[in-house]
Amino acid sequence: MSSFLLGSWLFVAIFYRDQILPLPNEALKQYYIFSSQSENKVFYFRLGERGTCERTASYEIKGSTIEQTVTNLSSENADFCSQDPDMRLGAFSIVPYQLKENQLWMSLPLGEEEIIFIFEKVID
Repeated sequence: MSSFLLGSWLFVAIFYRDQILPLPNEALKQYYIFSSQSENKVFYFRLGERGTCERTASYEIKGSTIEQTVTNLSSENADFCSQDPDMRLGAFSIVPYQLKENQLWMSLPLGEEEIIFIFEKVID
């Protein structure tokens, strides 16, 4: 794995149907945090709303994909977090990714199409 992935990444845009689009919800603050070579976290909340969602996963880079399994959920998670498939203990996913111009592009299925979440590294 490239050590470039290590650190915190903030969700800033989506790429859909060959276009970079702004966040669908400006109040959403979502972070993808690669804290080690084998563990990552997802943490998000919405400005002006109560509640946060956080999960920890073990992961492995295999070629251009991140294979991850959720190993822990925060006891502080809001009730609505359970609606997110990535916020379920034991959830397994294979996420294609690319590093492009200092951004992390992560592909997720959207029905029969694909949507790419674009993250920018947070400078600590």
